[in-house]
Amino acid sequence: MLSVICIENSYNGLIYKNGDKFISTKNIQGVHGTGIKSVHNIIDKYNGHMQQDYTDSIFKTVVIIPADR
Repeated sequence: MLSVICIENSYNGLIYKNGDKFISTKNIQGVHGTGIKSVHNIIDKYNGHMQQDYTDSIFKTVVIIPADR
């Protein structure tokens, strides 16, 4: 059995990446990146998987975690 979380957010259409990692476009210093780091920690802890994708206006994140722990 799996737990699946799907999050979709609108965005301004500009994507910034550093290698394979997405870079936040938030203008508030020190407030960006914390959520994704937390998701990565959970994925590592529970042997899960995360996939990120986007269209011209929607940024989508899907998290899959085995529920049979």
